[in-house]
Amino acid sequence: MSQRLKYFALVSLLGALVMIVVFIGFFNQLSRDKLEYDMHLNSVVAANTLVNALTVDGMMDLIHAFSQADPATLQQSAVIERMDRLIKSYIANTGVYKIKMYSPEGLVVYSTDRDEIGRQHVLGTDFRTALNGRIHSELVRKNEYNASDREFVTRDVYETYVGVKDTDNRVYSVFEIYTDATDSVARMMAFERWIMVGVTVLVGLFYAGLYLLFYRADRALKRESGERERLVQRLHRANDELEIRVRERTEDLEAARYYLQSILDGIADPILVIDKDLVVMDMNAAARELVPSRACSNDMLHCYQLSHRRDIPCDGQDHPCAFSEVLKTGSTVKLLHKHFGASGEEMYVAVTSSPLRNAKGEMLGIIEVEHDVSDVVRARNHLELSEERTRAVMDTVSDSILSVGDDGRIKHVNKSATSMFGYLRDEFEGMLFGDLLEDDALDQVECQARQYLQPMVSQGAREVHAKHKHGDLFPAELWVGLLEMRGMRDFIVVIHDISSQKAREKELEQARQQAFHQEKMAAIGQLAAGILHEVGNPIAAISGVIQAIQWEGGEGARDARLMEQMAVIETHVNRLAGITREIADFASPTPAARQLLDLNALIRGTVNLMRYDKRFRVVRFELDLDPALPACHGVADQITQVLMNLLLNAADAYEETPQDQRVIEIASAMDVAYIHVTIRDHGRGMTPETRFRALDTFFSTKPPGKGTGLGLSLCDSIMANHGGRLEFESEPGKGAVIHLFFPLEDIDS
Repeated sequence: MSQRLKYFALVSLLGALVMIVVFIGFFNQLSRDKLEYDMHLNSVVAANTLVNALTVDGMMDLIHAFSQADPATLQQSAVIERMDRLIKSYIANTGVYKIKMYSPEGLVVYSTDRDEIGRQHVLGTDFRTALNGRIHSELVRKNEYNASDREFVTRDVYETYVGVKDTDNRVYSVFEIYTDATDSVARMMAFERWIMVGVTVLVGLFYAGLYLLFYRADRALKRESGERERLVQRLHRANDELEIRVRERTEDLEAARYYLQSILDGIADPILVIDKDLVVMDMNAAARELVPSRACSNDMLHCYQLSHRRDIPCDGQDHPCAFSEVLKTGSTVKLLHKHFGASGEEMYVAVTSSPLRNAKGEMLGIIEVEHDVSDVVRARNHLELSEERTRAVMDTVSDSILSVGDDGRIKHVNKSATSMFGYLRDEFEGMLFGDLLEDDALDQVECQARQYLQPMVSQGAREVHAKHKHGDLFPAELWVGLLEMRGMRDFIVVIHDISSQKAREKELEQARQQAFHQEKMAAIGQLAAGILHEVGNPIAAISGVIQAIQWEGGEGARDARLMEQMAVIETHVNRLAGITREIADFASPTPAARQLLDLNALIRGTVNLMRYDKRFRVVRFELDLDPALPACHGVADQITQVLMNLLLNAADAYEETPQDQRVIEIASAMDVAYIHVTIRDHGRGMTPETRFRALDTFFSTKPPGKGTGLGLSLCDSIMANHGGRLEFESEPGKGAVIHLFFPLEDIDS
């Protein structure tokens, strides 16, 4: 269905409906007017008949009698009876079923319904119209409310008010005539329904014929119009398609350009498109805000004019040119430049320049993105200055200062730490703090660094053993502070090397112990001399008695058994005398000045003396002494003391060794410029910690009362005083070897 046909169908249908409504309304009104006209005429005829039948004098007498008598009495009067018969005879077969007569005051003076006589009528418009000499009529439909009678009617009623005039043309009474219009209204409504059906059918037929006629005409017109349209379409199709393509392409290009420009303008950083001539071809909104206010909008801006406020291209001396760098590398470059804002203020920008190429890959220019990093650069410069100042202050401190993280790893150190520990700054970073200390509490530094350092924050300095890069340990004082900043926590550790302080304390203690030992040995020597003197006299007396008995027995017959026992006694007395002489020689004062010594003789004498100690009774000595050993300068007592201490340590090392395996090997030989003496045992050996601290004063692995911790320390001190040195090597379970080196350069002198 074409649009024209749809429009015609809709309009014609509306017109037909309007026509039906108008026709029906017209016939309804016409039939109603006809009904009311007939009813009105009938009521007027009835009123005139009654007026003619009733004399004026009779009606006046009735009104006068009504005003003089009681209404109830009047209802049963002969006058009413006579009038009632007369009126009903006249209205029979006329359709009138009720008549009322009113006085000018509205009182009912007569009614075919006698109960209404004497009632007061509602003085409405209808009553007043009749008093004025005009007739008033109206149709009251069934079940409607009759306002004048104040009741609902049960039939279709045509009600008429007619004024009754006297000879002087004055209204002296009003008739109200009720005509039953129920049958007339029913006939009228039936007629209206037939009219409605007939009109609807006629209009429908007319509409159908008209629609069919228009439909045929529309089809013919459509065919002709279709032919014309097809011809026009064929003629203009190519042009239309071309225009559509051009328009779509133009719209796409414009949309793409707008979309791209919207994206560029939405970026907060300035973006410039620069051609090969360094002319800024395009820019986003952020870049336009950097254009100087004095620049003309029609002028072509070069990149060096916009960014650097120069009149000539950049020469690369102040900063590398981004365009040149892109041409050189053919790829994206990132640079830091100092540019100027719209008002001439300086600003630091991070420039990212990328090549702009066409479809053939030819370079047309560059795309430059500028990100303002002025605040970052200023903050970085301020931070670098602050860090340099802090680093310079820390580097002037002689103590090591370390920043240790909560995980136990070193973050920063000062210059003194590199010289104290032997590491470079880069080697320190990330190193475990526990690698710098020798402490049992730091076996698991990664997990326990915080537990180790945290309690020391409020404890002040603590003495520890620090470890050099090469493994050497040195004493140090450790101070720990806590630095909390921005939710991060670091420990500031200050390490003070106290090696020189400990060395001085050690030298002082050694000197004190040596003086005490010398005094003690002097007292022991004096006591030993006195004891030997007291023991020597009884030995001499016993020896004399034995010799006398032996001599007397040689004169006579002697008892062989007695002589044998006396020989045993003499042997032990001679041995006891020898012991006392050796002890006396050892305890007797000797010169403290150095003299030429026979080291082999000193070794043999010391071994012979040590044999008297019960610890050496189960020890076997194996001596391998070089007979061609030259003499050396030294103090005999001090060297003897060194040998005794070393032999005692060797014997103590055999406490857990079977007696048949206890051997001490002593050898002497030449070693270039030294006399090399070695003392070897095969005892329990030393642990690495014992080796590390073996020469420390008062360090001893022996139980209290058995060792003082002065033996090896004193030996090392005596060898150093003689210009020599003491070295040792040992492993757990493999015994120990002590090396003594005595210098020979002093022999010639």
